[in-house]
Formats: sequence, structure tokens, C-alpha cells
Amino acid sequence: GNEIGDKGVQNIALSLSNCTQLKNLAFSSDNDEKFLKSREIINCKNIKLLNIFINELPQQRKTQIKRLAQKIKRLVKLKID
Repeated sequence: GNEIGDKGVQNIALSLSNCTQLKNLAFSSDNDEKFLKSREIINCKNIKLLNIFINELPQQRKTQIKRLAQKIKRLVKLKID
């Protein structure tokens, strides 16, 4: 599969944080941690609902990703499938 590097993750996060009409974000990635740790996503003020698809991961990693996602400012609802 295609891999998105650190710079790619940063560019995607920056683009998403600049989408002022974006309220709901759903994604599935092998780089969940990098994406959720990015300053652009943590400080994003427009994402209200985040839906992460990580059902194939071990419980410990799911818990870690959930903790990271909860740091997003203005996040109202987090759904993990």
C-alpha cells in the first residue's frame, strides 16, 4: 500500500485545519498517532465529530489513539469503530 510520510501527514493535517466548513472527519490510517499528534490537528477549531476506523488494532493501541484524539480542541464527539 501507499505510505504517507511525516511531511505528508503534516500537509494533510494543515489542509484539514484550514477547511473552515469541515465539521465531521472520518479516516482510517496506519499513521493515526502521527496524524493525531500533529499540532495542526490538535489546534483545529472546526472538527466537531471525529470518526476513526481502527477495528483491526490491539486494544492497547486503540486506547492510545483515543487519548490522542481527545486532545483535539473543540472536539464534541469521538467515535471509534
